[in-house]
Amino acid sequence: MNWYHFLYVSENLPNNIKSIRWMVEHRIHLKPLYLIVISEIPDGQLEIIPASTLKLPFFKKQTLNIIGVAKGRYHARTLVETIIKEVFEKTGDCDAKSYFEPYFKEEKGE
Repeated sequence: MNWYHFLYVSENLPNNIKSIRWMVEHRIHLKPLYLIVISEIPDGQLEIIPASTLKLPFFKKQTLNIIGVAKGRYHARTLVETIIKEVFEKTGDCDAKSYFEPYFKEEKGE
């Protein structure tokens, strides 16, 4: 899992992001958490994934680029709206995938 340095966090989550990140990485008590990730689908932008699904074997092989964490589906959708709005304000375009991908390439050393 790759985490965006300036992680977007819904307003209803506690300030202790280190413990939330640890729980997600170790797949512990994840029921109300949702992750906002860069889509792997070629024409997709962002995806909202329930963190509890990370326990499935499919996700153990996936490398997720996480840009946001929210508590509850409603707050996850609101967070995606916030992210898209900020991307549009900074770039004049809604292409969040292109906006965030360079950050994750730098993290990998490419």
